[in-house]
Amino acid sequence: MYLHFAIEHVFGHHKNVCTPIDPATSKRGQSLYDFLPNTIVGQYYSAWNIENNRCLKKYKTQYTIRNVMYLYTLSYMILPILFLYNYGFCGMLFFLGSVYNGIIFLEVVNYLEHYGLSRKEISPGVYEQVNITHSWNAPHRLSNYLLFKLQRHSDHHENAYKPYQTLCTYEKSPQLPHGYTVCIFVAMYPKLWMKIMDQSLDSFAKHNKYVFNETVHKEILNFIFKVSIFITTMMMIGFL
Repeated sequence: MYLHFAIEHVFGHHKNVCTPIDPATSKRGQSLYDFLPNTIVGQYYSAWNIENNRCLKKYKTQYTIRNVMYLYTLSYMILPILFLYNYGFCGMLFFLGSVYNGIIFLEVVNYLEHYGLSRKEISPGVYEQVNITHSWNAPHRLSNYLLFKLQRHSDHHENAYKPYQTLCTYEKSPQLPHGYTVCIFVAMYPKLWMKIMDQSLDSFAKHNKYVFNETVHKEILNFIFKVSIFITTMMMIGFL
């Protein structure tokens, strides 16, 4: 139900990351709730453009069964019907709910990975080459084990064909204030997220490398403490 992501991510996002034309790059000051609908719709249309251009070059027409976007789009309509037919309305809802959760989680992570970062425009429409300063890293061991080193994102973009197990962390890359798990929850609160991340952006721009920020660290610890208290309280109420 999100098959076009494979086209857009490889041939769109990796090419246009951190530029205004990339729908998968979140801008400074853009909330998660503004980013999600824009990126989901934008990536779908971007995948169509990429695949249409491929077919025009190879087959001289975009209207061909070799244009996989027709198959992908058709599958988005057929699959829910198949689940409805075989497993009933509840089965279809469960399937669509699983799809929704997977897509949202994927795009929330996309939101974190390039927030506010940009590539210099060398000439109109031409940008500097992607390097290790165009993605946020999160060198937290547990998160990296769980997500196959996805947080070593700078190396992934600079060396796209590099196997995930060999991805590296670089000191000159911008660093998220915490692992993906915590940052995902922080991003749900736009004011707090922007307060923390805009400080991190300014610090990185000033020093041209990651520098530990005590204020940001305290904000994150305070957030973790409040969430922990809330969860503990809810659990106690549940037991009562």
